[in-house]
Amino acid sequence: MDKPGNKSKIFQDIRHAKRLRKTLLLLSEHPGETVPKASGNANKSQSIYRFWSNEKVKKTQILASHREGVVRRCVEAGVVLAIQDTTDLEYTTHEATKDLGYINQTPQQGIKVHSCIAVSSKGEPLGMLHQQSWTRKQRSGKKKERKKKPIQEKESYRWLQTAKGAEEGLAEKIQLIHVADREADIFELFAQKRSANSELLIRGEYNRRVKEEMGYLLPMIEQGSILGTMTINLERNPKRRARQATLQIRGMRVTLEVPHASPQTSQSPSSGN
Repeated sequence: MDKPGNKSKIFQDIRHAKRLRKTLLLLSEHPGETVPKASGNANKSQSIYRFWSNEKVKKTQILASHREGVVRRCVEAGVVLAIQDTTDLEYTTHEATKDLGYINQTPQQGIKVHSCIAVSSKGEPLGMLHQQSWTRKQRSGKKKERKKKPIQEKESYRWLQTAKGAEEGLAEKIQLIHVADREADIFELFAQKRSANSELLIRGEYNRRVKEEMGYLLPMIEQGSILGTMTINLERNPKRRARQATLQIRGMRVTLEVPHASPQTSQSPSSGN
């Protein structure tokens, strides 16, 4: 286990570093338990709550204290998947909790959290590479109006920020593969400058225009060479029985055109596999 907060440049008060280590050790021994249950007594619980409420302790300090160990493990692994995704922390029934925001298009209140976890090619978790949280103070508005905003003013900018933040301290040291779901199918993410040894593995959401003669991405992929196949088990759901599915893996290099709706018309086409 890492020894977070070991350096005074991260925590000016060494007591904060010691309290963080004690808290993480305690909670790691009782995963899934509430603080009172994991603590076993009221005094320990109150110490943890006071630490979390201390305005002199910042989340950036806690993450920074963990970062050194994560970078070391990533370098040892050589090939690392940087997997990022968003989750909602819903606290609608916690009426005394302040500064919450909308977490979707319902009246639910809570906090949005976007995390990037480092995982080795063998599936071993290596630690947190990047994390950010925010609250929506108002509903997101009409989709047509949101599209007109520059990427820096959109909530989706988090995917670009996280990819950049994950690479800090790792550039050129390892092969880093950014992995994300279809919400990260963002042209600006493909066009963003990355370190030389990093790649993107993004689940496609859009049939994007390409410069090649087929015109669009999906018809292009269907013409590509089959690089391999794999069989997966699909669990039963209300709409289908459990079954096996055989997937084909195809690959080719294409150049994506700049989207017509992009507010940043100065962008250049982006190439990738």
